[in-house]
Amino acid sequence: MSDSVPASTQAIAAYYDAACERCVRDYVHGNARIQHATEFALAELKPHRANRVLEIGCGIGSSSYAMYQSCAGLEVVGVDISESCIELARRLFPHPRLEFRVSAMQTAPVDGEFDAIVMLDVYEHIPRLQVPVFHDVLGKMLSRDGIILLTTPSPLHQARLAETNPAALQIVDETIGVEELARLAHDVDGTLTSFSYKRIWHTNDYVHSVIERMPRYERPQGRHSLGQKLLRKLPALWGAFMANRGRQARSKLVYRQLGVRIP
Repeated sequence: MSDSVPASTQAIAAYYDAACERCVRDYVHGNARIQHATEFALAELKPHRANRVLEIGCGIGSSSYAMYQSCAGLEVVGVDISESCIELARRLFPHPRLEFRVSAMQTAPVDGEFDAIVMLDVYEHIPRLQVPVFHDVLGKMLSRDGIILLTTPSPLHQARLAETNPAALQIVDETIGVEELARLAHDVDGTLTSFSYKRIWHTNDYVHSVIERMPRYERPQGRHSLGQKLLRKLPALWGAFMANRGRQARSKLVYRQLGVRIP
């Protein structure tokens, strides 16, 4: 797609309507990118004790269903620009606390606030001209202490794809780096608390990020068994042991070569 001719909402919807069959195949056979992204979301939702989640760009609903399954009592609303994908999601995952709606996210798709907004490989597909309105909608839908969870292809991945296989880029496929996510965090009155490169198929090909409105600053809570305490200390104990061995070896070398003992 030419950068000078932005895709219309209808063209974007049609593009993802045509991709539904591939999404179903990925769900059946598995897709490492989707698996890693979903595991990231689940790992972040539990400690943040989210009760209501909005997944933007839910596709056929498999990741929304995984969140619903893994977090007891969680209510999930999945939205997607593709009517065909939403129809499949409703047929595949009909559950009382799982709702699917068609939305381009230029207005709020449902009433109320959400403890977490999840975008798994979605934010890079938001047209730049729509970003200000999109950020405004996100800010209004996110709860006072809410979080935004994102996975995106890394700038390294996007640059390599553009160079070696531009046909694989989607109808809208922006490059998202830390600057873009910092702007998103600013616009929703949040803080970018995590920006972590991950390896899916190639080194540093994806990024998992967290934006928090009220970042936690607290000591870890909970009592630990003796075994758990020892396991937590093992890396530090091993590091201290190896550091001491290194000091001894260097001390011996200095004495052997220089005849000087270093206390």
